Amino acid sequence: MPDGANHVAFAYSKDGRDRFMTVYPNLNLLDGTDFKNFTPKTDKYLTIVKKDGGVNNKPYISASYSNPEPNSYADILSFKLEKERLEPSTTYTFSFYVRGRGTVKTYIHPSLIDTSSKSFADGKPIQPNQDGGYTWTLTDEWVRHTYTFTSKSSITEDQYVLFRLPTGSSVDICLPKLEKGSTATPWMPSFSEVKAENYPSYIGTYTDNKSNEQSTDPEKYTWKKIE
Repeated sequence: MPDGANHVAFAYSKDGRDRFMTVYPNLNLLDGTDFKNFTPKTDKYLTIVKKDGGVNNKPYISASYSNPEPNSYADILSFKLEKERLEPSTTYTFSFYVRGRGTVKTYIHPSLIDTSSKSFADGKPIQPNQDGGYTWTLTDEWVRHTYTFTSKSSITEDQYVLFRLPTGSSVDICLPKLEKGSTATPWMPSFSEVKAENYPSYIGTYTDNKSNEQSTDPEKYTWKKIE
């Protein structure tokens, strides 16, 4: 038994309660995920607006699609990934919060995913499509979904992360993020957008003899300002 296991957490308030996290957040590979400069597309049957007060009080996109044509859909959000910013044979995790009615489909396309490797949707192994297409069932409450995959050994073109809404569905989307690794860390802006206040401002620590267990109770930690 070790003499002591040191546990570390991070937060945005001195009591540790504001956005408590046990992993330090990675930067986002997607630009514009705070939707500050969001310009909605126009479509006869599509209603799409930016709203305030989403997860962690962040802005979110609210969309509904009502085309009477069966099996029709609208592409409501798209993020470009320049090929130079991506690494071959590397694990990435895409995460986002959604709520709504019906379904929404996400893609990482056209050719980033190595289909010979397993992908994981909300931690469950799946056989991925080359375009990363995956359908998510929506509920009334905010749910964070994750999609983890391995990139191809050669990346020859720019890639895109896409949200697609089928007719008859409505969706709210908040805090999308793509990052390296198999863990979805808390949302952050991209390298070109991040500011000092986006980083956690407090670090919490405590010691016990349970090296494989870490408390998620902020009161267990001693907090101090990160200088």
